[in-house]
Amino acid sequence: MSPSAAKPKILLFGLPDPSSQQSLEDVAEVTIIPRKPYDETVQNIARAVKEHGPFIAFGFTITIDEMYLYAWTKEMLEPLAPECKCYCRMGAGYDMIDVEYITSTGAYFANAPVAPSSATAEGALALLLQTMKAIGPQEKRLRSGQWGDFKIRTLDWKTATVCLTVHLTIADPTPDLSMIACFPLMRYTQIGIVGLGNLGSNLARMCSALGFKVVYNTRSPRADVPYEHVPLEGLWARSDAIVLACPLTSSTRGLVCKDTIARMKDGVILVNVSRGPVVVEDDLVEALNSGKVLRAALDVFEHEPQVHPGLLANPDVTLTPHCAAGFDVAGLHGIIEMVDNVVAFIKTGRPNTPVNERELNTGGKLAN
Repeated sequence: MSPSAAKPKILLFGLPDPSSQQSLEDVAEVTIIPRKPYDETVQNIARAVKEHGPFIAFGFTITIDEMYLYAWTKEMLEPLAPECKCYCRMGAGYDMIDVEYITSTGAYFANAPVAPSSATAEGALALLLQTMKAIGPQEKRLRSGQWGDFKIRTLDWKTATVCLTVHLTIADPTPDLSMIACFPLMRYTQIGIVGLGNLGSNLARMCSALGFKVVYNTRSPRADVPYEHVPLEGLWARSDAIVLACPLTSSTRGLVCKDTIARMKDGVILVNVSRGPVVVEDDLVEALNSGKVLRAALDVFEHEPQVHPGLLANPDVTLTPHCAAGFDVAGLHGIIEMVDNVVAFIKTGRPNTPVNERELNTGGKLAN
């Protein structure tokens, strides 16, 4: 860009950190609209285009206390088209984004997959370990004034090599071993990870380092990882614990349901850090109540932000409000990643992490 050339215009939803804002202002004329509910945002975008546009790029930021779970619809984005050629947001998921509409206008859509993936993998591991070790149910008992319940199972006792010998020798010399609280060694525990993108890869690496046996399923096996790729049928049948780390698509919506749960091991553990609608929560609640699923940990929910009452009432379920990434740190890095996408597009004509590049090149629609 020559010194005399006018800077391109971009529209930003929400105020970024000062450093990121300066990075944008170095290369563009920035208009910022406030974070508001959906209806107001639709009006604010249309007004901004009329008063300050047209814009070549649109950037979207969120904060921990203002998650803005509404969708990016055609209604919301239409005033920006056709001049806007790059739409960028924080976060990895884009199930609430009308990427097909964006693509139809000849524009890029770019997510920010790197920042949240590593942090979410750490959160997933924390949920997995807490659920395996039955920390939640034991803590609830302690807070209610009771000491630990040594009959709370962790994982299948057959996978364990260390048991509570105090209970065996003192509390009950002839216990029912299937109900003894055991501490399964990780090297005897098989973790099945559904989805091996940035999130799943980070989680698999950490689980493997801790000694877990890792198997995974994706649409296409990866040659660059040491873990065993298995079909979903094999993953359901073999895994002691299953972690959902896949995107929400037409093929993964309702993936965990009564039918697939029936194919899992008795006493399986389930962790979901992907998207809520991957799990049919009515079926999960039924499986938890029957004991088919030993325990579960959910960071995302089918009808977010509402949580199924059957999950809320079950002490064997750990629930967190879509915060596995630890938004205070991951959020800042996500803003930086989003801003880097906008800057890259202005400088090169292409964002760093385009989701729909293949569709733009072929003129087709996003693959499900």
